[in-house]
Amino acid sequence: MLDYKISSKTIFQYLPEEIIQKILLYCDPDDISLNLQRVCRRLQTLANEPSLWRHNCHLEFRFWDIKHCIQDKYLWPVGYVDWKSLFRYRRKVDLKTTQLLNSIICTQKSRISKYEAIAEFGYDAKDTLLRHISVDENTEDVLARRYYANSVLDYLHRVNAIEIWQKTLDDKSVPVETAFGCFDLFILHNKRGDVSEVGRLI
Repeated sequence: MLDYKISSKTIFQYLPEEIIQKILLYCDPDDISLNLQRVCRRLQTLANEPSLWRHNCHLEFRFWDIKHCIQDKYLWPVGYVDWKSLFRYRRKVDLKTTQLLNSIICTQKSRISKYEAIAEFGYDAKDTLLRHISVDENTEDVLARRYYANSVLDYLHRVNAIEIWQKTLDDKSVPVETAFGCFDLFILHNKRGDVSEVGRLI
């Protein structure tokens, strides 16, 4: 007869690793890092699988700064990249970008330097800015948040365009479609079609 007194923890321990890995794909990444991996050694091992964090990077973040060569990394064997560290870095960028944007909204002091600080993150900050642009209508500072998030994103696009054009002046290899696509960055705002998508659209 089945013993119904068996704890859920005991049942969980008998689940195949493949099943647990599938379950982890639906768990919040921050919850995995802060809580789940501390439950037991088995979960700690499974919670640090590169394939899990590769999935989270792909799911959570659409835009990546060029320095990551992210499209190449997605093609590499999963164990070649420290995906968990990459995910943590993007979370830190998200947090810092939000803090800087909040400060821009709250005070006029040092706004230019805060714009520049966000732009230093490159396209790693773009997902965060787009999220603030799409903030809920009931948010207390919705108009100011959307305005400044759009303003910072426009600044980020312009900086990106100028950096690409500077490469052409320095005789570095830049695809023609990318160089011409930079003109769109000055009117792009939060729409699709930036230089990271030009190659895929042509």
